Amino acid sequence: MLQENLVTQVYFTVWGLTSVFSSLYVISLVAAASKLKELVATISVKI
Repeated sequence: MLQENLVTQVYFTVWGLTSVFSSLYVISLVAAASKLKELVATISVKI
């Protein structure tokens, strides 16, 4: 019974970490995309 509980805990910990990391990844992608848009806009204005 204890073994099963441990497996469940590990599973939920891994799942939680994965979801946190994937949301951080998405947020950084979005931030990078908006920075890139700003950069492109700045370059377009200069040209």
